[in-house]
Amino acid sequence: MTEPLVNVKPTLDRLRDRQLISEPEHQRIWQRACRLYFKDRSTEVLLPAEERPEIFAAYRQHRVNRKAEDALLLVAELKTRAIQASPHQAELQHPSFFSKHILPGMLE
Repeated sequence: MTEPLVNVKPTLDRLRDRQLISEPEHQRIWQRACRLYFKDRSTEVLLPAEERPEIFAAYRQHRVNRKAEDALLLVAELKTRAIQASPHQAELQHPSFFSKHILPGMLE
């Protein structure tokens, strides 16, 4: 599975802040991540376990999934807005595929 840069950066910051990697290691791994084509950027390629297995394990244990966090915030915001919408507003808008098929399942 690929590892988005938006997740790599906060995870490396966390590892450095917890003194699990040094600043030079942080920079080296970050530069490697930036050079990799996104489809090739997996944890296994980014942090080969045979080089430093403890870094690979620490990355997996302390991984920050910023993409998932953002998606959950979006879902929470959509739920809040759906609850706050008045029936009159709903009548004025043409229902989308999302509002008809996806959103109701999220509001349960």
